[in-house]
Amino acid sequence: MGFDYSNSASYFITICTAHRQKLFWTDAYDGSLSETGKIADEEILALPDRFPLTEIDKYVIMPDHVHMIITLLGALPGTDKKTPNIANIVGAFKAKVTFRCTDGHDRPAVSIWQKSFYDHVIRNDKEYSDTWNYIDGNPRRIVGAGMTAPESPMTVPETNE
Repeated sequence: MGFDYSNSASYFITICTAHRQKLFWTDAYDGSLSETGKIADEEILALPDRFPLTEIDKYVIMPDHVHMIITLLGALPGTDKKTPNIANIVGAFKAKVTFRCTDGHDRPAVSIWQKSFYDHVIRNDKEYSDTWNYIDGNPRRIVGAGMTAPESPMTVPETNE
């Protein structure tokens, strides 16, 4: 039997656009979000409201993909709230972005997303830190192509605990 993706854990998620279309930045190298990128940003920030037992610890929106660390908190004892699973969260995110980007058409003529997504269960503090740093540094990896690395608007700041 496979891993239960509704378990309380942190997950590294990568979601790519169909055919790696550069939809999320106004220009593939300047780092500013396009209208589609702004919609994706808003929908990422809305995920914890839609899925209350979910936290988006860190994310970055790249020209043709999104990286996130999603933490599922698990149901609190004595409550009837169910923990969502990663596939439902990613599916809801993709559906909302698609719906908003296609003016409310449920079946757009052109797909925005690849059919699946990449996931990795983060198993310890070192993996979490490595994943955080990977997401943080991802925009800078294409600086050599003439891009200015974006600042904070595309990553969730550390939470105040």
